[in-house]
Amino acid sequence: MVSPDGKVPALQNLDWAPTGTEKKDLKLTFHVMPGQKFEPTFITPNFEGGGFDLIFVLGAENLNVLGSVYINNAQIFSGSQIINIDNQENNGKFGTINIVDVQASSLSEMVGQIIPGLNSPFDQDMASNILSGIFDATKSLSDDKVGAETYEVVANSLKAGGKKPVSNISLPVNHV
Repeated sequence: MVSPDGKVPALQNLDWAPTGTEKKDLKLTFHVMPGQKFEPTFITPNFEGGGFDLIFVLGAENLNVLGSVYINNAQIFSGSQIINIDNQENNGKFGTINIVDVQASSLSEMVGQIIPGLNSPFDQDMASNILSGIFDATKSLSDDKVGAETYEVVANSLKAGGKKPVSNISLPVNHV
C-alpha cells in the first residue's frame, strides 16, 4: 500500500514480473528518478487474497467432468457466478447463466456469436482460433449441424483477419 496521497517520492517507474519455478513469487523493480534517493518508508507491504467473481465453463455437461479442476477448487466454484456454455443435449444447466444451444455446430460457433454482444475486441488471433475450432468440430464444414449461423460466424471471423486452418485431408485423385 502506498502513502495516503498515492505517491511514492523519488519513484519514476515500477516493473513487476512473476518469478520462481512455479511463478508464485513476485519480483518488483523500482526505477528511481535520476538524482533522487528512494527510501521505501512510505510503503507498507500488504497482501489481499485473490478470488474469482466469474467463471466460464465451456463444453461440460456438469462440473464433475472438470475433474481435479473442480474437485480441488470446489469452494471457488460455489462462491462464483458461473457462465455455462455448451451445445450438448445432456447439459445439466448448472450455471448461474446457461447458454446451451444443441443446434450449434460447435462451441467455437457459439463463442463466435457471443463475442460481438460483449463489445469485446475481436482480433486476428481470436478469429483464427474460432475458425480452427469450427473447422475441427465440423470436419471442415461437412457436419450436418452446419447451417447459416455457422457460415455467418466463419464470415465474421474471416472479416476480422482470421486464417482458415490448413486441411490435412487428402482427396483421392482420379486418373483418366
